Amino acid sequence: TFWVNPQFKIRLEETDDPDPDDYGGRESGCSFLLALMQKHRRRERRFGRDMETIGFAVYE
Repeated sequence: TFWVNPQFKIRLEETDDPDPDDYGGRESGCSFLLALMQKHRRRERRFGRDMETIGFAVYE
């Protein structure tokens, strides 16, 4: 079912600001935050079902 689930492409164009405490130990890059959530799961708890497993993949 992975191929029918929503898929999003993002483009990270700006590099992170340099960390003044990092003395050149890391290469520059773009940070981003990925959050996943499940909707409408509370009503399923009364039927003995709790949160479902979420699978995801991030490609570079």
